[in-house]
Order: sequence, then C-alpha cells, then structure tokens
Amino acid sequence: MSVEKRKLNGSPEANVSQPVTAEERRRLIAEAAYYRALGRGFANGSPEDDWLQAERQIDNALLNSSRQQRPAARQLPKQDTGSRRTGTDSRSGAKH
Repeated sequence: MSVEKRKLNGSPEANVSQPVTAEERRRLIAEAAYYRALGRGFANGSPEDDWLQAERQIDNALLNSSRQQRPAARQLPKQDTGSRRTGTDSRSGAKH
C-alpha cells in the first residue's frame, strides 16, 4: 500500500500529496483516535476500538488519495488486424 502525506487543513483524513513515514501515519491515526474519543465525550468506548477505527479511516483515506493521484492509463490505438488485403490468403498462405 502506498502511504501518502496529508496537507494540513484540520482533518485527519485530509488531502494528501507526498509519501509519509510510518511515524507520520501513526501520528495521523493517534489524532483521529483522539477526535473519535472526544466526539463521544471519552465515555462508552475503548481506546483500542478508537485506534482500530481510526487506523481503518486513515489507511482508507491514504489509499484513496494515492489512487486519485495516479495518472490515467494511456490507451494505445487498436491495431487493425484483419480487414486489409495483404496479397496473401490468410487461410492457405497462397499469393493472390
């Protein structure tokens, strides 16, 4: 999986643009887990569940952003393989 770096705009799953280190990824996950716990008032949940959910959230955001940044595959023109007459009977190899 390609891991990307976010642009700082206040969201743990913000836009990303450059590769991140494992430490930066861990920090993004920790920040997202903190905001999950904060959002529920630090009650009725567990830090482990917050971490696991934040990890999925960040990994999905990083994966999706790396997919969006890849250039589209260039399609090559199709080769014409049969409608032109070459002077040879393709079934027998005989010249016309």
